[in-house]
Amino acid sequence: MKRLLAFTAILAAAIAAAVWVHSCEGKEPATLTGRCVRVVDGDTLKVGTVSVRLAEIDAPEKAQPYGKESAAYLEALCLDRFVACEVIDTDMYGRLIAHVKVEGENRWVNDLAVENGFAHWYEGYSKDTELEAAQKLARSERRGLWKQSRVESPWAFRARTKRKATTN
Repeated sequence: MKRLLAFTAILAAAIAAAVWVHSCEGKEPATLTGRCVRVVDGDTLKVGTVSVRLAEIDAPEKAQPYGKESAAYLEALCLDRFVACEVIDTDMYGRLIAHVKVEGENRWVNDLAVENGFAHWYEGYSKDTELEAAQKLARSERRGLWKQSRVESPWAFRARTKRKATTN
């Protein structure tokens, strides 16, 4: 019975968040605030029961070089802290796409990840010239993932591993 009640509460919270974000479409960006309870990978976290994908960046996959370091960086910034998520969209997996700030900080976590070489500027989904410049600087100063002699973007890695999986 307790499990059923817990499941029902989680489901209700997830539905409420989805309805709330949907009701804000076409208006000023919606804001979700809460405690970061889990870091899934270098560009996805959980705020309460809601999955949030960091907007305009793409972090290395777990199986890629710097995938674990990227997730650890996001953990160090956000885990068990209150965050504010400026929601701009929802992706095909139902995650909120957002710019994220940690309570008491004045910088976007998204920007910090790129500036410090723990994520790529997701050029296919962003026209942010400041993020582009931050990536160029991180690359020129060989920060984080840019220390490697050969860097494969997460989107190229996913495409390559998907092709490989379909040919096997």
